[in-house]
Amino acid sequence: MTCYRRILYLIEGEPVRDPALERVLGLAAAFEGEVVLGALTGAGDDPTARHTRLEAFARSLDGTAPATVQVFAREREALIRAIAAGGFDLVAKKAAPDDSLTSYLFGTLDTLLIERAPAPVLIDKPVPGVRYGCILAAIDLTDDGAYEALILEHAVSLAQAEEARLVVFHAWHLEGEEELRGRAFTQRARAAVEAMKREETEQRRRRLEPLVRPFSDRGVRVELVVEEGPPALTIVATAERLGAELVVLGTHVRSHLEGLALGSTAEAVLRRIRCALLAVKPPGFAAGA
Repeated sequence: MTCYRRILYLIEGEPVRDPALERVLGLAAAFEGEVVLGALTGAGDDPTARHTRLEAFARSLDGTAPATVQVFAREREALIRAIAAGGFDLVAKKAAPDDSLTSYLFGTLDTLLIERAPAPVLIDKPVPGVRYGCILAAIDLTDDGAYEALILEHAVSLAQAEEARLVVFHAWHLEGEEELRGRAFTQRARAAVEAMKREETEQRRRRLEPLVRPFSDRGVRVELVVEEGPPALTIVATAERLGAELVVLGTHVRSHLEGLALGSTAEAVLRRIRCALLAVKPPGFAAGA
């Protein structure tokens, strides 16, 4: 079972006790861990004063989980080095606004963490309630088995802790579907395209079954869902249709430029999703690699 014994909760601006922080405190309590409240400082900030204010805020918490404080430089490379040195099992923060051209081209702190932080990254968005009632784990079936098992391990562990419903989801896209449909002039040809899609969907569902079988004794209700469509858009649409409060998925991208050039499903989902997102790094991921 994955255990989040040491959780870093990064705070931009002044600390506020809101649902995002409550969820992190609840996770730490469920895993018998601790929360490190991390304050970000930049040019002109007084790190000592920031630390003092954050300590006072930490003392105001009701002791759901132990909370300590740490001040981090906002400069990107220094922040990633400090996170790597901290030995965190999970890095969490509240989602920052991501609707400007600048944030799309140059990224945000959220995308930096997804790309570079050497730990799973939880980006929280406002959802009803403190606990996650439905978790969607997106598996792309192109990774090695160890990575897919790691993504599922995080999702199952969270579903156990939250007593949540777990949906293991796979999206696939039929390359050239539009061209095929354009050539399908007859009803019979169109029916053949649909039959091919149904057969491929069922084959991919069967490929999911052995991936979830090792987790069958964990007491989590697991559902398998496979749909055809562009991965990022289909993950977002399915999460909203099912009422998921958390999406768990993997990410390979190591820089924002790489994500723009090659496409990053995790970052595309983050921009569109209305619920929280947990991005899981591949086994052996290192911040400086």
